[in-house]
Amino acid sequence: MFDPAPRTDRPTVIVVDDEPDFLAILQTRLGAEGWRVLQTGDVAGLYELLEDNEPDVLILDHSLPGVTGVEAAKVLLRNDFKPPIVIFSAYLSPDLKLVCREIGLHPVDKISYEELVATCYTLLETEPVPHL
Repeated sequence: MFDPAPRTDRPTVIVVDDEPDFLAILQTRLGAEGWRVLQTGDVAGLYELLEDNEPDVLILDHSLPGVTGVEAAKVLLRNDFKPPIVIFSAYLSPDLKLVCREIGLHPVDKISYEELVATCYTLLETEPVPHL
């Protein structure tokens, strides 16, 4: 299901967020850092992007329409999704951070773009996330 697309010389990130302003900010910030940024506003759009692209990192907003980022990540992991997954949320409680870490996700606060960029670069160097 997740066959890699032809590689470019830039790392690829897919960003899933239903807020257009955040998508625009992340396009600008990550694009300026040299990332190839693919975007969508929902999980259905994510599945479409994954048909032709395998990202180096996936960024999921936690509050998506009809599903949480963690729920979407669990489905991906059960289906052998290998790239690391970042949960990007303005509502990162200690409990949510713990849940994310227990299943191999990487929680980042939505107000910390610098942390998000640093996390993406760090994840390029790490092993794939564990499978559920």
